[in-house]
Amino acid sequence: MVNAKDDTYKEWTEIGAKPFLSAIDFPANYISKANGLPSRDGIFDFDDSGPLENIETLTKVELEVYLGAVDDPDTGFPVLTAWVWDGVSYTAFTVPVDNYAWAWKSVDISSKINTWAKLDGCRVYLRVVCGVDASINADAMRLKATTVPPVVARHPIGNGLTWVSG
Repeated sequence: MVNAKDDTYKEWTEIGAKPFLSAIDFPANYISKANGLPSRDGIFDFDDSGPLENIETLTKVELEVYLGAVDDPDTGFPVLTAWVWDGVSYTAFTVPVDNYAWAWKSVDISSKINTWAKLDGCRVYLRVVCGVDASINADAMRLKATTVPPVVARHPIGNGLTWVSG
């Protein structure tokens, strides 16, 4: 999960205490944005992966955001973009926003975050564009890394594992 937030961007309404997106705990701690100009919030940091980096090989990394949204009858759901830092530069990834109910929404960021060092150094800020009657609430955010063992004999099933930050 998110373990820290700096104040680089504070264009959403922030409810509760920093880092806002560290647990599913709405309405205690979350960020919210309703109609208006494109708005950013973040920059968010995540828990480190720990000892896994020495024994497992990354195959896929996803950013997951726990959110709920309301659409605008004319323009549809808000457009949410996660700007992902890999230690060198930011890259934009569109997070799907397509329902009213609270749900985890994920986007594959493996093209940017493809090593354990990049995973542990990953930082994200969120940017949203909402129509006049649209809104979005984000309650939690995490990284999800799928791995495969580098030597199959060490893991007879060969399934690898999934690490989730927090």
